[in-house]
Amino acid sequence: MWRSFKEMINLGWITNKLPKIIIVQTENYNPMIQEFENGKVTASFSPKATTVNGLAVPYPFANELIQSVVRESNGTAVTVSESKMINGVDVVARLEGLILSPEGSASFMGLKKLIEKDYIKEDETTLLFNTGS
Repeated sequence: MWRSFKEMINLGWITNKLPKIIIVQTENYNPMIQEFENGKVTASFSPKATTVNGLAVPYPFANELIQSVVRESNGTAVTVSESKMINGVDVVARLEGLILSPEGSASFMGLKKLIEKDYIKEDETTLLFNTGS
């Protein structure tokens, strides 16, 4: 089990099942999703990606750990379009009064997509990170 899961269990933050960890990247730039789905990156990616800077990370620092945690948690990976990601910023601002970064909006739109696919149930508790705002 991933060390942070153990720490969260010991702190009482996780009391029932482990959370599903989900990778969200854009349709234009998704090397982490390719690796999750295919075991390797199947397309070449330029550091000058045509996506939001915070999501244009071809080889994240903890790539192997991220991949193993997503699998261990029975998580998945999902892409969102650039236009939906930008639209999500406006939607959340209007509905919740929160200003999301584009990266945070990608998480929100990924959640919406996974709810539509019935991967996540509407009554499940979720946590989205908005670290770029």
